[in-house]
Amino acid sequence: MTGNTVLLATGIAGGQGAAAWRSAVALGGFVVGAAVAALFPRSDEPFRLSRLVPLAAELGMLLGAVFWWSVGAPGTSARLVLIALFGTAMGMQSAVVSRLGVGVSTTYITGTWTAVSGWLARTIRPATSGAEGTAQGDRWRQVMVVLTYFGAALLTGYLFLRFGVVAAWVPPGLLGIGLLASLFPRRSVTASGGKG
Repeated sequence: MTGNTVLLATGIAGGQGAAAWRSAVALGGFVVGAAVAALFPRSDEPFRLSRLVPLAAELGMLLGAVFWWSVGAPGTSARLVLIALFGTAMGMQSAVVSRLGVGVSTTYITGTWTAVSGWLARTIRPATSGAEGTAQGDRWRQVMVVLTYFGAALLTGYLFLRFGVVAAWVPPGLLGIGLLASLFPRRSVTASGGKG
């Protein structure tokens, strides 16, 4: 959405109405999706309705958009609807992940790059480290997020160039698997090694 904000501004400034509309629709969809997901009451349990319902709605939007995209090349108006669906799905996902409190965002890669860069600088030259510190686990989690984003972008680009729109079925497929897995409660392991 950072890129869409920039593209919206440059589209308006440069008189590129079509580009500005695409970015505005994506941003609007994202805001609506995040707001709708935020309306669900919070819960301490990891897979309550406050998380499952928005993710199920995201899956429905992704499936609908990918199916629509797969059956034919949409015209300009239909493309805007697809952009709105994808943006709304992304907004819902971001809101749900932010509620999990894992310290990782599915959309905020710029901040993750900043955190990783600061950690690397403090590792190379410890004297420059300031008052702020990042736990070792958080540091590696941020590095893994950057690598995951980069790897996913490479894989997605390859799949799209190789298989076209068929590659667009991968994200909803993975989300569907994750949702199905979350429906089955995990068993906790007690200190004695038995299952509880």
